[in-house]
Amino acid sequence: MARGVSAIAASRAEAEAQIDEAQHNVRVVHCREVDLSGLPPLRSGPLPRHWVVVVEDSTPELAAERPQQENPEEECERHTRQMYLAMATDPEILVTGQREGFDCPACEEKIWFDLPAPREKADSGHRDCPECGIHLTLSKSGDGWEVFVPPTKPEKKCIFCGARADSMEHVIPAWISKQLGIKERIDMDGSIQIGRQVRRQPISFASYRARIFCAGCNEHFHHLEDEVIPLLVPMAKGIVMSLAPDSQALLARWAVKTAIALLSAEPGDQGIVPHAHRTALRSENRIAADTWVGFFRWHGSPVLLNGQGVASNPRSTEPPLKTYSALLAFEGFGFYVTAFDEKLPPGKSLSGDRPPMLSFLPVRTDLLHWPPPQTDNRMLPMLMSWTPLSSNS
Repeated sequence: MARGVSAIAASRAEAEAQIDEAQHNVRVVHCREVDLSGLPPLRSGPLPRHWVVVVEDSTPELAAERPQQENPEEECERHTRQMYLAMATDPEILVTGQREGFDCPACEEKIWFDLPAPREKADSGHRDCPECGIHLTLSKSGDGWEVFVPPTKPEKKCIFCGARADSMEHVIPAWISKQLGIKERIDMDGSIQIGRQVRRQPISFASYRARIFCAGCNEHFHHLEDEVIPLLVPMAKGIVMSLAPDSQALLARWAVKTAIALLSAEPGDQGIVPHAHRTALRSENRIAADTWVGFFRWHGSPVLLNGQGVASNPRSTEPPLKTYSALLAFEGFGFYVTAFDEKLPPGKSLSGDRPPMLSFLPVRTDLLHWPPPQTDNRMLPMLMSWTPLSSNS
């Protein structure tokens, strides 16, 4: 087998001498001029004379390491013609180019690249080594070539345990849509904040997913979903029922888990909920201190609101408290979770019920009777602006 090498020279002898000097451990087998008839001239004048020089490697070992061609003359000529045809489609390239020779950083063989002259549209800076086939790129400084290393995307991590996020989680649990027949889209507009950025694209209630869980955490919380279905479905249908403290605590854990997923689903928002709050729920099956969870009866289209904020009293000199909150409501049911990033200062505690919301957390010891009075989107400003803080007497 042999391979073809291109050379620009005034004569066959110069072309062979050029290749003999540039290529190591090869033997020139044949040399002929490339047929460039029918191609347009360069702006500076006629096309330069191109030669295809067919060479053979001196040893079988070298031949095994380097790409060989069945028809080296035809392939080399076709490549040269294609280069000038491509240049003909862009008048800015119809100027005398430049030829750069250097040692390939991968195989260390002397190679040559025919480069177009500088123009307004920068060259891509990407070429394959004709000897070893390795993809090369211009260095960032532009003063040399290096082996191209494809950029790697940062690995997404599970928001609960930090392992590789290899599971697509239904941020809004899929069973809600299936059990209650909710197929609507949640339309976004400039006034609704989802995470740290304004989201423009609508959200599909039935298929809002994000790669934020590992398979282990997905399986772990799947059991929590199974446990709340017998409670939440009849609640959403308005069935009268009384919930014992253990059922209230179960629903509160589910609401917090769902709120954390909602707050972490958008790009760049995985840090909104403090790491300690996430690990407490996953590793210790408990909700972080200073978290308030309320449930309410909802009438209307699905609504999703979440984000970060601060709680402050304009009449107080105390520094504001950082919070994060999430609200999800759909026909028959809604919940609101808000938590404080740091421990509440002395003299402050979490409030109880906030009509029309019933407080499921802080923990209560009495039965909770469902459903409460129905509410709709006219109450949204109050629901999201309320801070569940009270002063200890």
